[in-house]
Amino acid sequence: MNYGLYFHIPFCMKKCRYCDFLSFTSFDYSLSDKKAYFRALLDEWYVKSNMITEDDVIDSIYFGGGTPSFVEPGYIQTILKLITDDKIVSDDAEITIEVNPGTITAEKLECYREYGVNRISIGIQSTQNRLLKSLGRIHDASDCEEAVKLAEEKGFKNIKEFKSLKEGDKVYVVNKDKNIAAFVIGKKPIEDGLRILGAHIDSPRIDVKQN
Repeated sequence: MNYGLYFHIPFCMKKCRYCDFLSFTSFDYSLSDKKAYFRALLDEWYVKSNMITEDDVIDSIYFGGGTPSFVEPGYIQTILKLITDDKIVSDDAEITIEVNPGTITAEKLECYREYGVNRISIGIQSTQNRLLKSLGRIHDASDCEEAVKLAEEKGFKNIKEFKSLKEGDKVYVVNKDKNIAAFVIGKKPIEDGLRILGAHIDSPRIDVKQN
C-alpha cells in the first residue's frame, strides 16, 4: 500500500486575518512550548507509523501550517530522518514544505534540499501590496518574486502556488514547464502572476464561507 504523510507545523510569525487553520504566533508560545510540540509530533509518528509495514511505500510527505518555514530547518530534518531511516520512501516521492515569502531564506532552502525536500509551496495570496497589507501578510510583492527566484536558484523545479483569497474571480495559474502553480486575485494580480510565471490560466472550484 502507498501512504501519504502530513505533518502540521502550527507556528507563525503573525496570524493572518483570514486564516482559520490551527496556528499560533510567536507571542502565543515559548521556545519550550515549541520543543514540546515537536516532541509530541514525533511521539505521534512513533505510534501511528506502526500501521505502515515493510511492504508499504511512502510516496508523499507534506509539511503544512501554520508556517513551516518559520521554524528552524533542523526540526524538519529530524522528522524526515526518522521517516527515511525506518520506512520505505519511494525514489520519486513528492516531499513538500509550505513557505512564506516573509520567512524563507536561501539558507533554509539549501537545508530543505539537503534534507530531501523536492517541492516548495509558496503562500503569496496576492501580488498587490494593498491587498497583502489588508490580509495581514508579513511580506510585500517584491518578497513574492524574490521567493520564487530563490527557490529556482537553489535548484527547485517543483514550486507550487500563490495561494490567495478572493477579490473578484479566483484563478489557478500553472506553468507546465516549471511545474509552478499559483492562486491570484483579480485582474491586476493575474497580470502580475503571468508576468512572474509566464503561465496559462485554469479556474478551479472554490468554496466561500461567511464569517
